[in-house]
Amino acid sequence: MERITDKHLDYQLGILNAHFGIDTGTSVEWNTVGRFYVQGAYGGFQLERIVNEGGGCTDISKRGTRREIYEQLMVLNEGLRLFKDTDTRWLRSKLSNEMEVK
Repeated sequence: MERITDKHLDYQLGILNAHFGIDTGTSVEWNTVGRFYVQGAYGGFQLERIVNEGGGCTDISKRGTRREIYEQLMVLNEGLRLFKDTDTRWLRSKLSNEMEVK
């Protein structure tokens, strides 16, 4: 089994942030609203997202190992890719119908 490094996490984070139109190049500010990042402390890791310009964040995942977070990122990215590649007109129609009923 391959060891998961920061390089692996950064690659998956780049894909995830790109789905939301967030550039993760070297010029990106640390407090870019909407940016996903992995926070690590005391041997645990967690996926978080910046929610305001002051750097406030919200937890996206539970705390876990580097491998667990990596696998969660891979699942998120695959789900977003499948959703993007799928014809979602039926879903939009269903959601708009439900909104009209309420």
